[in-house]
Amino acid sequence: MAFTQVLNRSAGSKRLIGRIRSCGKRAPARLCAGEEGQSVLEMAFMMPILMTLLMALFWVGWTYNNQIILTQAVGAGGAFLNSVAQGGLNGVSDPCGSATTEIDDWAATLNTSHLTITYYVNGTAVPLTSGGCPSYLSEFQARGNTVTVQATYPCSMSALNGIGNLISGTSFSSGCLMTAKVSESVY
Repeated sequence: MAFTQVLNRSAGSKRLIGRIRSCGKRAPARLCAGEEGQSVLEMAFMMPILMTLLMALFWVGWTYNNQIILTQAVGAGGAFLNSVAQGGLNGVSDPCGSATTEIDDWAATLNTSHLTITYYVNGTAVPLTSGGCPSYLSEFQARGNTVTVQATYPCSMSALNGIGNLISGTSFSSGCLMTAKVSESVY
């Protein structure tokens, strides 16, 4: 009789284990019920944040690219004025107008109508007329003078303002001003 009780207990424990295992198979199905839209909801929450980061990355890259172009263009203008000062371009009658044309050529991807260029000789700004600065040719060619070219270009990040207001009231600058400056000494 004791032997049959042991068999009954082991059979009962097998039934109990069978119930636990079958219940274990049903548990994930019960837990997963109704979660079909969870990934869509998570994406709906994360997409604005990811798009904001991507747009900010795009605008910073675009502005940095414009700064590089502006710096190279001003460098080309300064090199042009240095070659005028060295006497390499004897046919130049208007150094400012020719240097402006050189800068505009190098800054072709920028909107050159928004480009402001200022020329300095020994730290003094050269007044520009509609014809340029032909009267300052001798000062641009004089030995010992330092010729400086400075250009400014506006960069607008206003597209980020609407997104910045969504993120804890962050306000981006409505505009910025890129500046590039090159000085060339005539020896």
